[in-house]
Amino acid sequence: MNKDELTQTFIHHIGPQEVDCSGYMSLTALGSAILNTAGDAAEKHNFGMNFLLKEGLTWVVSRLSISIDKLPKMYDVIKIETWIKNYGRVFTIRNFKIYNSKREEICKASSQWAVIDLKTRRPFDLRNKPEWQQYATEESRGVEDPIGISAISGELISEHRVRFSDIDFNQHTNSMKYAEWMLDSYSPDTLKNRSITQFDINYMHEALYGQNIKIVRSENENQSLFNLTDNDNFSVCRAAIRWRL
Repeated sequence: MNKDELTQTFIHHIGPQEVDCSGYMSLTALGSAILNTAGDAAEKHNFGMNFLLKEGLTWVVSRLSISIDKLPKMYDVIKIETWIKNYGRVFTIRNFKIYNSKREEICKASSQWAVIDLKTRRPFDLRNKPEWQQYATEESRGVEDPIGISAISGELISEHRVRFSDIDFNQHTNSMKYAEWMLDSYSPDTLKNRSITQFDINYMHEALYGQNIKIVRSENENQSLFNLTDNDNFSVCRAAIRWRL
């Protein structure tokens, strides 16, 4: 399989429900579009959710990094390019570049994924799927791998009880719901006057229905750090938002 076939392209139309009060595509909608593109790309190569679920397996994202130069507006059309950088024993990295209708690169993203067994909730050894290796490009193309985020000490700013609407088909909190909870800790005026240039998130443990999640935040001039913990004070995710000055 040649390199051109390993890069997949998808067109996404920005709907009204994907735009927040700033008038631009929201972070959660952007993240969802990126993650949905990963799923669509995997389906086209026959290792997507429909394939894995038949074997009692599923994909889960463990890290996501999004760099934002410019956000699209309502009814804009964007092109999302995606390719797999590499496969390891447990993790695989998939990268993305996003272009507007003028063919300008407006965002980049990198994601780290694992396959887990739905019964044991334990990671699946990707070496048991050697046929997937043919889809790895071994190319970053200027996209940096998602980073690890250290624990922080900060201020408890809010709590959220996981609701039915937070849960996805994997029976745990949907990946972008965490970002939604973080952004909900700010006022609309704050978010209207600040734009995000970088978003990094690490998913540490599953947040399940009924759990009470504490949201701790630490702020400096251009960065906000988050630590979300469960009832037992374990981190379910950590995140960093860098703001454009």
